Amino acid sequence: LIIFNFMACSVKFSIPIYYSFIFIAAITAILDFINRKFKKGSYYIYPSMAAVAIASLFDFSNITIFGLGSLVIVYAFTYYLLINKHKLNFAYKYIYTIIGFLIINILFNYFISQQLIANILIIVTDLIILVSMYLLRVDTDRRIFSYYVVIAIELFNLISNVNYPEKFAESSVILVCISLVLVYFEKVFKLKENEKVLFEIVIISFIHFVTLFDVVIINFILSAFYIFYGFYKKRGTYTVLGTILLIVTLFINIIKIANNITVTYVLLVIGLIMLGYVFYIEAKKNNK
Repeated sequence: LIIFNFMACSVKFSIPIYYSFIFIAAITAILDFINRKFKKGSYYIYPSMAAVAIASLFDFSNITIFGLGSLVIVYAFTYYLLINKHKLNFAYKYIYTIIGFLIINILFNYFISQQLIANILIIVTDLIILVSMYLLRVDTDRRIFSYYVVIAIELFNLISNVNYPEKFAESSVILVCISLVLVYFEKVFKLKENEKVLFEIVIISFIHFVTLFDVVIINFILSAFYIFYGFYKKRGTYTVLGTILLIVTLFINIIKIANNITVTYVLLVIGLIMLGYVFYIEAKKNNK
């Protein structure tokens, strides 16, 4: 009743609706805290989390520092209740933690006008938080690694805000996408070894397929990485992937750089050396 009366007053006196959601989140969080003192269960945490989530989606360019500070305080209090007083499904915790990273993004973009600097500071802050979560063992390693998506998103934003040649930007995007695939399938998803490798190879192959004609250097670097990664992890599939990527990239780009004989011969020599090394290792392994 108090909440509905406050929202009615907000409309009557032209109080921004944003503050209504902050008020709802604060009141329901306090009620949840009090209720937990007398009962084992409480459902007030849900409207509090929902109100904070809705408030974080507003355009903060017209919100005062007081309003932004209120959101941070209410979020922190609600998150404390969620972690220490409730045993909710991890899905709720995951979504609400992602909202916390979104609020960090809002804070830096609110106070820093230079987008590039804000992106760098957000990435550093997110990394510090994730490392702290890992060291403090606030959750399992698998769940902590699942938050890597927020780092990937900020890396994409950073790439879009950096003024450098398009091919370098595309190479950076490829690296972020492949690292995202490896982190999630190696550290987050629970799959059998053969299923894990299958999904990784299919997705990574698709990424290279759609970018094979646009980037050169990064494909050579990644082909070498796949070959040595395959040896290190004892996954022959990655060695084959790296070898195929190396050969295909080599032939595609020989056509592009046919006018530069020196570069062509250098690439041929590098490719032949790597192929020879791969076949030597495989032959040695088969003989054993």
